[in-house]
Amino acid sequence: MSRKRYIHAAILVGLLLPSAALAQSTFGSITGNVKDPTGAMVPGAKVDVLNEGTGTTRSVNTSSAGVFNVPNLDIGSYKVRVGAAGFSTYERANLRLTANQILN
Repeated sequence: MSRKRYIHAAILVGLLLPSAALAQSTFGSITGNVKDPTGAMVPGAKVDVLNEGTGTTRSVNTSSAGVFNVPNLDIGSYKVRVGAAGFSTYERANLRLTANQILN
């Protein structure tokens, strides 16, 4: 390989490395489990996750094991509301989510 090709390869690598660093995720996730007052898991509970800054809401249901996961959320402040038939609604606000963070 000629010296000129080495330089071109070095420049190409130098240009690609910063873009790889910029490709880091700027999203976070909110995950958890829903339990009743006795500690038993609550399957099928509705979980609403509201971005308090944008007003955008994402809704999921808990799994058969009472677990939920809401991935790829923009960074910001969130409110989580959980409801299920026969139970009172649970709400928690001002949850600060940062890049690459998993709140649970």
